[in-house]
This record gives sequence, structure tokens and C-alpha cells, in this order.
Amino acid sequence: MRLLARTQVDGMPYEDWLKILMALDAELGTRTALEVAYWWQPEEYHAELPGKFNSFHRKKGKIVTWGTLEFLARKYRIVPRLVTTKGGNFEKQFIDAADLWPFIEKHRVVFVKSPHGSGKTRTLVQIANDPRYYGFMDLGHRRALLRSKAKDLNTAVYLDIEGDKRRNEPRLSLCANSTPSLVTIDESTGLPTGVPKYALLSLDEYSQFLSHISADSYDGNRVVTLAVLRELVRQADTVLVMDAGLSQEDIDASVRDWNLQPGEYCVIENTVENPGLKAKLYGTEWALTSEMLDRIALGEKAFVVTNNRGRASRLMDLITDRFPKLRCLFIHADNSQSAEVQALMTDTSGFGSYDVVVSTPAIGTGISIDKPMGFVVYGFGDSYVTPAPDFMQQLRRMRSPKDSTLHLWLDQACGGNFIRSAGEAKLYMYRRHHLLGLRHNEAFTDFIEADRKYIELTAHVVQRNSEDTVQFRYQMLNILHDLGIVVEELPEDIDDEALIEEVKDIAKRQKENWREMVLTAPEVDEDDLEWLRRKASRTPEEAATLQKGIILDRYGEFTEELFDLEQKGLWSKIQERRLLLEDPEAVSYTHLTLPTNREV
Repeated sequence: MRLLARTQVDGMPYEDWLKILMALDAELGTRTALEVAYWWQPEEYHAELPGKFNSFHRKKGKIVTWGTLEFLARKYRIVPRLVTTKGGNFEKQFIDAADLWPFIEKHRVVFVKSPHGSGKTRTLVQIANDPRYYGFMDLGHRRALLRSKAKDLNTAVYLDIEGDKRRNEPRLSLCANSTPSLVTIDESTGLPTGVPKYALLSLDEYSQFLSHISADSYDGNRVVTLAVLRELVRQADTVLVMDAGLSQEDIDASVRDWNLQPGEYCVIENTVENPGLKAKLYGTEWALTSEMLDRIALGEKAFVVTNNRGRASRLMDLITDRFPKLRCLFIHADNSQSAEVQALMTDTSGFGSYDVVVSTPAIGTGISIDKPMGFVVYGFGDSYVTPAPDFMQQLRRMRSPKDSTLHLWLDQACGGNFIRSAGEAKLYMYRRHHLLGLRHNEAFTDFIEADRKYIELTAHVVQRNSEDTVQFRYQMLNILHDLGIVVEELPEDIDDEALIEEVKDIAKRQKENWREMVLTAPEVDEDDLEWLRRKASRTPEEAATLQKGIILDRYGEFTEELFDLEQKGLWSKIQERRLLLEDPEAVSYTHLTLPTNREV
């Protein structure tokens, strides 16, 4: 809507111009819509605008809303562009360090927006290994991705280093959750002290990083994370911020929060599109599953991408049950660091020896399968798991899909476990500090209330994250559109009931097997549990032992009832309720009425 409102299109028919005004009126209300229209339209049209808006309320019929705006945006090829500051636009299918050096030498902070699959990670490797940047930190949001890049970046992964020694590591790959391990927290103010200085700070996939730290599932200290990030940026000689989904709002909020001065930073955008690539959008997950199985049966290779580990596991079992002779590979967090998978990361030509590859977010960036291998790419995108930019990163690992086509199902559900307001963020912090064993003391309250930059950035982050995740399907369609990928929406077909029952049986079997593995797994002490947590690659048996150890660690006991509750994702609310009541015996996990956020 904002794009249409600030874009002039030569030769736009009167009917489309009128539809845009009607949609603005329906979505924003007449007063705000009129202000936007004044801003949008040349001054010679201003006199007739009030009459146009008044006429909309005298007409009866279908209201023009968001969907029409999306259609018109695609029709007129309206693509979001950043306000480039001291930087500029360029069009390159693949970028490299030579494109960025002129800007890095003139500006301390460089924001780079470049499409998925355009070589951002490889460019980062070139820059990070320059001799002038011996002191280097790669700050990210997902452990598997950090580890997959670490070898090329020549960094130590934080999981392999004891917490108090991380600040002394000159080249470090660090997850946002672990930023507190770099600093000492001043108990009187709640502020971090002793933040280390790096010659180069990389914030790769920055928009996804912001989404990650605003998720309700984020298990770190959000206050400290943002405070440490601010100090890291302030001290670094060079800061490189890159993302395919970098928005103007992300940049503006960060410039304010980091207190960057004019000339201290620049914004660069690679406006290249992906010519020739198209996408088929299936009406249901079952329609896409049937298409995938039919084409595998005909001998075609399949590269299956999903952001849902459970779905990936079910799809893998479905394929191996039906086609036991095929050579299949399932890549997930527990095996992403195994010798087999790491060999493929180093030499991607090895993927060609497989008939089917099923991939989770364990590989979402830093790997490019460039050679055409005849894989048909299938994407199953769930709205409750990762934001749309993360999922697009997964899809673009296979650069040359068969027939230059992506076969997609995108969840239309709205919801998820993400904070959606600054007020809710404050409540979340209160609850999270209890979970971490910290008390909501006066100094902490003063710190939060006084630090307006933090609250402002939090409000921006949670609003942005809500847009990315709650409207997953819309966001994915916008990303495809921005990349110049033509989308063909297929009509809904009758679902295969036999297939649905087959997948349900697989899911039931998997749950029963997992339950049995955890219940019969050995108990481990604290040292072994920490070893399992840190281990880069785990067998199914080790994963089950880890799960049992986590429940023991949380509750001090392990029972079948606790395991079942944990599988439903209820453990944090139980623990939360106990801590808030400050009486561990006050709530029985077997007879529990879960509180709402407002009640908490």
C-alpha cells in the first residue's frame, strides 16, 4: 500500500487510479487515506480528491481492499526500493567484495540489501578474511547457520568455547541468545559492561535476526542482547549489515537506536531480479504432496524444502516408505554437522548422487547449489515456524531448479507465538526475567523506562515480526514478486483422502516411537547434559537422551505426564506460573488451568 501510494505510474488507467483511492479509503479510513492521496498525487489533482472520497460512501457494491492493491502492484511491477543514503543502487546477478569496498572505506556502517542467492555470504567471507579485519564477529540468530559459515569465515563457534572465555576470542561466531556471555551486567543499573571491540562486526540476515529476538520463544535476555548489540556497533571499526529482506523501517530504527550520524553510514541496494524463474502455488499441502509423489514415481529427482521439522520428518518417511530403493538424504539440526552433510556443504556437486533431498532450516544460508542437477524443488511453508524471508532463503539454496520452477504450498493460517506490541514486550520481559531467576527490581525498571531507544526499537521489531510471520503467505508472495518471479496460482483440487490417512499414520507412528525412545533413554548428569547440548551432531538416541535430560533439568523429575505436557509446549507456562506465584507447590502440572497473558 505504501509503495503504490508513493509511486507514479505513467499511463495508469483512470479505473486503476480510482481503485487505489478506494482501497486506501477502505484500509486506512477517509481522513488518513486523503492525506496519503495528497502526498501521492500531483498538486493539480488535489482539488478533486475530497469529492472522490465522499463519493465512495454513497456507492453500494464490493469494497476494494488489500487484495486489489497487491494485484495492481504486480500489474505495474511496483517493487519496494530503499532510500539509499550515501550509497546507491546497482544491478548484479552475483555481488562480490569489489562492489562493497568503495563504500566500506568511506563509511563505518554499511547496510546492504541484495536478493536471495546473489552471493551475500560469499561476499562476507571475502571481506572478513581481509588482513585488516583480524578481530571479527559474526553475530547471527541460528546456531546451525553460524556453524556452517564458521569454517569459511575462519571463526571459532561460541558453542565450542566456555562462556567466560568467549570475550577473549579474536574471531567469533555468536548467536544472539548468548550475547550476555560477552559482558558483565552491572547489578545497580542492569547495563552490560566490558563489551569487547572488533575490527569488523557482521550482522548477516539482519532482518531475520530482528525477527528472532522478538519471538516469544526467544530464550535469551532481550534487554541485554540489544544493549550489547548497540555497544558492539558503537565500538567496531566497520559494521556490515546485510539481508535480502532489509526494509527501510529496519534501517531507520537501527540508525536511531545506534545513534548513527549523517555520513557515518550508507545504504546500498542491489535491484537485480531473477529472470525466467517462476512458481506454481498449490491450493493445499496435499495437492503439492501428490504432485511430488507422482513425479518421484516417474523417476524425477526431488529437493524438498520445509521450515517445519515435524513436516520434514513425515515427508521423509512417506517417501522412503513408498520408494525404499531411492537414495534419500534428510538434513536437520541434529545431523547438519555430520561428516556426510558437511562434505556436501564443501562440495555441493555431491548432492547430484541423491534421488531425494529433504531439507529443514538447518541449511538456510551460506550454501549455493549452483550446478543444474535436475532436481524439482518443492516448498512447504508453514506460517507458525519461521518468517517468510527465512523460508525464501531455504528455497534459493538450489539455484537451478528443474524447468526454472518452484512448486509451493504456503500456509494461509494467521497466528504464532510472537509478541505484537511494545506493551506486550514489557510483559514478556517481566515474565522472562522470572524464568531466568532474575527479579524485577527497581534498577531494572528504571533502566527500561529511561531507555527510550530500546522501547522504540522493540516496538518496531515486534510490529515488523508480526507482519512477517502472521501474514506469512502475503509476505512470501511479496518476496516472489520483488524478485521478479511469476506466480501461477493453481485451482484447489479434491484432496487424496488415502494420502491424508497415510500421513496421519506416519505421524502417529513417529510420535509413538519418539515417546518410547525418550521414556527408555538413560538419565544423565549435568555434565553429560551440557555435553549433549553443545554437541554439533546427535544420533536419534542421543537426541532422546537430551530430551529426557532437559525435562529432568527443568522440573527436577521425569514422568510420562511431564513428557506429554512438554510435547504440547506447555512446560514454560507451568514453570512461569509457579515462579510468578513464588510457590513451587501451588500448581500441579496434572491439574492445570493455563493463564492468559492478561491474567499473568
